[in-house]
Amino acid sequence: MADSSSSDAQIPRIFLWCVPRSSSTAFTKMMSFVDGAEIWFEPYTMSFYQKFYWSQIKEITAMADIMEKAKAQVHDSSSGPDFGNQRPMSTFSYESTKDLLEGKPQNPDANFIFVKDMAHAIHGMYGFLPQKVPCKYAFLIRHPYRFVPSYLNMVEPFIQEQNHDDFDPLLRGGRDQILALWKHVRENIDPDPIVIDADEMLMKPGEILPKFFDRLGIPWKDSYLNWNEDTANVKSWINATEFSFFAKNIHVRAMASSHFVFDEKPLPDINDDPDAIRLVNMFMPGYEEMYKHALK
Repeated sequence: MADSSSSDAQIPRIFLWCVPRSSSTAFTKMMSFVDGAEIWFEPYTMSFYQKFYWSQIKEITAMADIMEKAKAQVHDSSSGPDFGNQRPMSTFSYESTKDLLEGKPQNPDANFIFVKDMAHAIHGMYGFLPQKVPCKYAFLIRHPYRFVPSYLNMVEPFIQEQNHDDFDPLLRGGRDQILALWKHVRENIDPDPIVIDADEMLMKPGEILPKFFDRLGIPWKDSYLNWNEDTANVKSWINATEFSFFAKNIHVRAMASSHFVFDEKPLPDINDDPDAIRLVNMFMPGYEEMYKHALK
């Protein structure tokens, strides 16, 4: 069992819960250059897939091809690259993630632990959130007209062999998971968690992010708005090796980013896409409710 008695264990765990396609990976890369940060990249998502979906994922041809290449790298680590803080996906579970986050930071010089994760990964599993250490919660939302079509376009090559509603974790259950988590946090942990709208953050990061840091009690530096485009520091993130390999293929631009870019485009037309319409209608009320609380 992890030892939470040390003063090291009392540094804050900062959670950024996200919807897909919200620039959360670029956000994570920015945070990885902040003084004293220890970065965890989607440990609950790894736990989610291990528990509920891994057997199905391995049956999807497009996904399996990528994962087999990652698996080969993991098992050939003795002669392959240095994986840093990354470890095999099989080592992730809800139990171990909670236990480790309640223990000492892996970086002895860390001033805080930053955990970027997806809201759907913790849905129905709230008992595995850390409870013995100080935690701060933030939520990264995005207009459903922007994130839903982008997400469906991203996952289509990987789930076209499956029924969307049966396989895709974002669609499963027919409810807004980030809204449910936000309400859970407000009612049980923190009545005023931080909410950030992704597009507004991308449009004016120099205004939104200092307010975010102020709420967290972390000193802000304007230099944080520009970071090294090299992906080498990704090895310092606590993450699954297989998923890191996958992310580098899917989130190429975010992994190689050096600053935030606001790509101003009109809201896309989804009238010919019944899946997108259904999902937008499911997420829109929650987005509008949470947006009222977003940093301005």
